[in-house]
Amino acid sequence: MSRTVSVFIRRDAQPVFPDRCVVCDGVHPEHRATLFAAEMRSGHSFVGGAYSFKVPCCVRCALRLHVSRVLIGWAPLLIVGAGLALLIYLQPMTKAAGPISWFAGALGVVALVILRGAFPQRIAVEPRDDLVSFEFRDPDLAAEFRQLNPGN
Repeated sequence: MSRTVSVFIRRDAQPVFPDRCVVCDGVHPEHRATLFAAEMRSGHSFVGGAYSFKVPCCVRCALRLHVSRVLIGWAPLLIVGAGLALLIYLQPMTKAAGPISWFAGALGVVALVILRGAFPQRIAVEPRDDLVSFEFRDPDLAAEFRQLNPGN
């Protein structure tokens, strides 16, 4: 598992990113992708604790960035939904529908863990009360980001 470097900035400050793609490191990307993060703590609304920001990225990397972030959030629900759908589908045909569905769900979880390990996110964001934590897999990108956001 690769290590990450965390950089904290004030929540009310708009982050400034280096002029390179956060996905492929291409210089002077022609696009900026808007990303969304929310506090997922007890007592916080998903919408009320929302935090959005723009990151520089290539047009072709923007789709990859959005798909990976959506899949990371929705994959566990999709695995559970697929297991339940398989259970409902197999129930009238076999008495082994339960174990088959559980096994399929376990395979889905193992596949998710393998995919997350093989293709980790290059940037992760966690908003908190007064601060936002940006976690970078690339220490050089983290250092540049820290320089562009002094005093935060």
